[in-house]
Amino acid sequence: MNNRSTKVICCFLLICLTGCQAASVKPTAQLNRQPRLIDYGHSICLDTVNGLMWQAAKSETFTTWQQAKQFAEQLDAAGFDDWRLPTYDELYILRRTLDRKKHGNCPMKLKGSFWTGNTEKEARVGFWDSEPLCGGPSYFFIKQAAGSVIAVRLSEAPP
Repeated sequence: MNNRSTKVICCFLLICLTGCQAASVKPTAQLNRQPRLIDYGHSICLDTVNGLMWQAAKSETFTTWQQAKQFAEQLDAAGFDDWRLPTYDELYILRRTLDRKKHGNCPMKLKGSFWTGNTEKEARVGFWDSEPLCGGPSYFFIKQAAGSVIAVRLSEAPP
């Protein structure tokens, strides 16, 4: 048996016997240590990558998309009145950002179910959950009957 085959077999046995954690490589230095979410003040967090401003505190619970959409559109926070519901993908990115501990000094907590979608066709309510897997968590959306609003808007300033 050659040296390469021995290494492959050893790695395979290591993973089988000890699980994913022993096989994963932890970098000694992070490439980007800057927080992605920062506290903008007035209970607002700014995503420094995509320029989205997020309402840091969730609303009351709504049972219909129309109620949730109306709440977001009537929100006047931090001097801005152009708030909306996040898209399904925006809520997913927010969840991953918070899970990766890249929220800096942003006080946001993403606990519970939330409304997404800016048209009735896109409307969903639920939450992103995850389970650990080798190479990182796997995310999936769990539908619910009701949820809160965590409104979002695009910042005028480029990120």
